[in-house]
Amino acid sequence: MQPRGKGSRVFTILFVIVIVLVVLGAVTLFQRRAQYQALAKETETLGDPHGGRVSCSVESAEEDLVLPGAMQAYVESPIYARTNGYLKKWYHDIGSRVRQR
Repeated sequence: MQPRGKGSRVFTILFVIVIVLVVLGAVTLFQRRAQYQALAKETETLGDPHGGRVSCSVESAEEDLVLPGAMQAYVESPIYARTNGYLKKWYHDIGSRVRQR
């Protein structure tokens, strides 16, 4: 009889670990399958086959909705009135940056 080497012992240990992991994975899959089937059965028995129904009614619009808070602008900019007439030349588009002369 030949003495076992260190390599065969490591191979045996790794093989046993792989077998244990495969068995644990199979058990987990079977448990999940059973849980999914139980959930599907419960959903089928408790579920409304026609969907949820809601009765709608019109409420009076006498109440105002008051919410806490205040609105403020980040930047205040003046707005000037329009004037009559035509432009002789158009130097910049609306919104472009300009320098003061």
